[in-house]
Amino acid sequence: MINSNLLKSHMALHSVTQLEMANKLGISISTLNKKIANKTHFTIEEAKQICSILQISDNDEKANIFFS
Repeated sequence: MINSNLLKSHMALHSVTQLEMANKLGISISTLNKKIANKTHFTIEEAKQICSILQISDNDEKANIFFS
């Protein structure tokens, strides 16, 4: 289960909208919304891409977002 609020705050910090994130991940915005709402899961590759896009390098922060 992901920490949706923490992910959204990182996105806001980097001015990345949900539409932009979905496009960068190569998924639809509805799929992204389901993943953020914990209805489906992010793949490991998607999690890596998100961390790269949002410049999250700290392993504890990654764990806080994707393994809360």
